[in-house]
Amino acid sequence: QAPPGGRGGGEDGGPLLPRDVQRLWEREAAWRELVERRGDSIEAVVTLQTDMAVSHAVRVRASLVRPQVLPLGDAVTFPLTQAGSASLEAVQFHNPSDHPVFVQLLPPPAPAQGGAPHECASARECLGSSVFLVPDRSIDKAAVVPPHSRASLGPVLFAPKYPGKATATLYIRNNLTVLQPLTVVGVGGTGEIEFLVQGKPVTTVHFDESAFNHGNAPMVGDGPPRLGPLIPLLHRVTVSNTGSLSVSVHSVRLAGAPASSPNAWRGFAVSNAELHALG
Repeated sequence: QAPPGGRGGGEDGGPLLPRDVQRLWEREAAWRELVERRGDSIEAVVTLQTDMAVSHAVRVRASLVRPQVLPLGDAVTFPLTQAGSASLEAVQFHNPSDHPVFVQLLPPPAPAQGGAPHECASARECLGSSVFLVPDRSIDKAAVVPPHSRASLGPVLFAPKYPGKATATLYIRNNLTVLQPLTVVGVGGTGEIEFLVQGKPVTTVHFDESAFNHGNAPMVGDGPPRLGPLIPLLHRVTVSNTGSLSVSVHSVRLAGAPASSPNAWRGFAVSNAELHALG
């Protein structure tokens, strides 16, 4: 069979239109109704007329099977992805027939009120436009799959802007099932750093004035008491990651401290910092 061509809607080579998707869902509904009403098989009785037997009845049965071009199911799941970055996944195809099958990966159609489907020209442009994207310059955007073979198309980009789950529907144009939906699922995540002192979240660590010892200093004449030795006041600060992605702590330094002593500045000091990944 030849690849679909022409200048019509999504079923014959043109851009995917809302009416193409509507026809797809109408076919899906008709298939579900057929299976619910008659089951997934068809039975019939064939009557044979021969010179040896008259009206010989033979019962026949056939199973209803819909061909599929997506061997891994009708969904592609992306790994947990940092919000503000992107991950890529290719779409795997399988040709179960005895003839070559043309497959093409398409983004959803534009809204009915007008405008062409948005396809970006680069990954940089994609990152600022949508969550799931099919780059227009993707090298393997269309393919002809030989009989009983596999191929891949894409990649599809998942670029979450915020944490949370996102889903969308892409479409597979082909000359075996005409048009087939593909659900893409991704979860955006981020690391959330929280500081704890004595098990309580804090945004500021307070040191009271008892850090300076005025209490038992000896008197010198009638003057004020002489300052005794300084007593350092320590706080253990725990860093906790309450987000969904790991955070690696590479260094701890005081803001404004010189490069020669990044952990000590204006009487404050950070010591014994244990640096590791926060899961």
